Amino acid sequence: MRKLAPTLVLFALGLLAIAFPASAAGTMPVLPGINSPDTQPKGCVECHIATAKRDFRLTKVLDAIKGGHPDVKNLVKNVPMDCLKCHYASAMAPVLGRMVHRNHYQNQKDNDFLIIDKGSCLSCHTVDINSGAIAVKNAAANW
Repeated sequence: MRKLAPTLVLFALGLLAIAFPASAAGTMPVLPGINSPDTQPKGCVECHIATAKRDFRLTKVLDAIKGGHPDVKNLVKNVPMDCLKCHYASAMAPVLGRMVHRNHYQNQKDNDFLIIDKGSCLSCHTVDINSGAIAVKNAAANW
């Protein structure tokens, strides 16, 4: 497994290089949290906010789900890790990773994640370039 870690890092950096244009100075793309400051260290709660354009807080997203979603304000304190209480390889709810990736990469013409963040993996994930570990950013829920 340790032999795979550098390969995963290179793969992840390759994906990021595609997602981010090269800096004006040269060849290395700007990679938040790797070679530049991370402007979205809290992941989900950085983007899921109310703006002048739309209210995209997670409570509004959950309320819009067809068939409804249980009220989780008292259950979920940290997003997205507490969401895994239900959204983890069970019949109770869709697997969170698959669902989030699908939702973040659809509706290309009206998708703030694709338009503003250019679909960057580093909006939601961190990459430890020494170990190859890829993690999901987690922060206090902003209900």
